[in-house]
Amino acid sequence: LQVLLKTTAGDIDIELWSKEAPKACRNFIQLCLEAYYDNNIFHRVVPGFIVQGGDPTGTGTGGESIYGAPFKVRLNYYYHYYFASQLGLFY
Repeated sequence: LQVLLKTTAGDIDIELWSKEAPKACRNFIQLCLEAYYDNNIFHRVVPGFIVQGGDPTGTGTGGESIYGAPFKVRLNYYYHYYFASQLGLFY
């Protein structure tokens, strides 16, 4: 599964690992369908390293899940160690 994130700085292709993290992917897709992320800013940008966004308050302290409460994303060691920096949804 893939999602295209359109930004003012260009498009970002996001690959979702629905088999490895089904709850996180379902949460992300549903919020996308509800336009939850529309017009959100990247609240943290470290050039050459990371961008963080998705918080409607723009501070990095807000957010919600479709499940109504935080949930754990369970990945086996291989995925956690080698791919944790790719894109994360942690609730």
